[in-house]
Amino acid sequence: MTEQERIAAAESAAKALSDHLAPAFDVVEAAYTHRLASVAASEPWAVDKLRALALALKVSQEVRAQIETVVADGPVAKVAAAHLRKVEAMSPERRRILGL
Repeated sequence: MTEQERIAAAESAAKALSDHLAPAFDVVEAAYTHRLASVAASEPWAVDKLRALALALKVSQEVRAQIETVVADGPVAKVAAAHLRKVEAMSPERRRILGL
């Protein structure tokens, strides 16, 4: 994936996250947390239910984290693209001297 593609992906993911996904993740994670607390209080012996709810909550959090990672990669890709443009603008002699 090129730096420009990484930047575009980050911008797209940031927009989707802020506009649609973050509120959805908030609702889903709150529901799982509420249900987990409810089952833990009323059925502490229902280990399978507790495990399933905890796993569902963990998966939701991991998916959100992966999207946030794509968003965070945007600034890194912008710096890399700027560096690449800078190197490309150098003369071949200058690149040779710098070992690029």
